[in-house]
Amino acid sequence: MPRTIQYNYEYQYRPTQTRSGEWVWEPYIDAIFALEESSKSRRGIALVDSGAAWCAMPRSIGVDWFGIDVSACPLEHPEGITGQVAVPYATFRVKAFGLWATCKVLLIESGLYLIGRVPFFSLVGVGFFEDEVNRSNNRLLHT
Repeated sequence: MPRTIQYNYEYQYRPTQTRSGEWVWEPYIDAIFALEESSKSRRGIALVDSGAAWCAMPRSIGVDWFGIDVSACPLEHPEGITGQVAVPYATFRVKAFGLWATCKVLLIESGLYLIGRVPFFSLVGVGFFEDEVNRSNNRLLHT
């Protein structure tokens, strides 16, 4: 049976304005990123991104906090809205939705932590529901 986790939108849903001026509410969750070969970990508020195949973190955190040499990282070629680009990644243990999973984490120039579809969406079955009348009823459903 699926269980619904309801988040207070003021903390877990953040408004973002599109280029056309429309406001979009985006879901965020607490996540922990732990480097496979290190004892270091970092907690972040991560955007649950149904359009992203992989998880991601700010490249600056990977370099400054975890000491990752980006030039030595393998590259992934995600297909995004701007086309396909080469992005360095490292293998992390990531905790999201209360589960730990080992996955590729792209080291991106953006300041965002992202939870992508691989592997979490197949592990927990994620869905989004929005109440247009009362934003505090926005919720993230997972099994």
